Order: sequence, then C-alpha cells, then structure tokens
Amino acid sequence: MRRFESVAHNLDIQNTGTSSLWLPLCSAASCQILKGFFSVLKGDPTGLRAMLQSGGMPSAHTAMVASLLTDILCRYGIRYDAFPIAVVLALIVMHDASGVRQEAGRHAKVINWILRYSSPPHNGVEFFEDIGHTKPQVAVGALIGIGVTLFFHHRAKGQYSVPSQELTHMR
Repeated sequence: MRRFESVAHNLDIQNTGTSSLWLPLCSAASCQILKGFFSVLKGDPTGLRAMLQSGGMPSAHTAMVASLLTDILCRYGIRYDAFPIAVVLALIVMHDASGVRQEAGRHAKVINWILRYSSPPHNGVEFFEDIGHTKPQVAVGALIGIGVTLFFHHRAKGQYSVPSQELTHMR
C-alpha cells in the first residue's frame, strides 16, 4: 500500500483535484482488464480482443461515470454544483449503455444475418454486435467505479476532501 500512497502523494491530488480524472480512468481500466480475464476463462488465449472492445461484462463507461460521481460526492458533497451534473451524466451514460447501444447491437445481429443469407452474398461485411450492455453488466460496472473510488478515499483518510470554506470560493 505504500506504493499507492506514494503515487497519490506524487500526483498532488489534494491541490489539483486530479482524482476526478484519474480515478474514473483507473475504474475503466479495471473493467477492461476484467473483461480480458473473463475472456481468458472462456478459452481466449490472451483476452486482448475483449480488453480493447466495448460491450460485455462489466461496463467500463458506467464505471467511469460512477467513479466520477462518487469522487465528487466524497470530496465536495451533494451541495456542490458539479454533483447534479455528474448525476445527470451518469444516468445518461447508463441508459445509453443498457438501452440505445444494446439495441444497436441487436440491429447489427439482424443486419449481419441478412447480409450472410442475401443473394449475392456480401463477403467481408459484418457489423460488430456486442456494443451494448445488459443491466447486470451496467450494475457491476457501477459497483466497480464506486468501489475503486471509495477504496482510494478510504486509503486517503479524508486528506483529499475540500474544506467547506473553500467551496464558497468555487461557486
């Protein structure tokens, strides 16, 4: 854990507020690594393809916005102006991941089937089908984002929160 504390200290998170950038990125990276691990368990030799694609378990996009929302909540509280913006952003991303993008994936399956069996065949044309997420994939992504951020804030023991008197100058 010393290495983690050293990295956090070197980033000077307390004074720059960069945790709202790097914590969501770490959450998303954690999800992508887990996708690769799950892919290896399913028989993929490297899992690299799964790590580089969108879609699947867990949702990295959701982890990012959940981490951002949690970091803002931990550092500033619900009265800070960025909190409702982060809530709206998180809701849009989660809805998009489990609704719009999943439906686009279903459409891609149908289009691919039509292209496969059409006359003349459309060789080489195929749309990526796994671009959305199921609700459990979104939920797990949110839990990872929240968990990574809470772990950091617990390890930091509150030293990266902004005192309330500073918030009046930020508004």
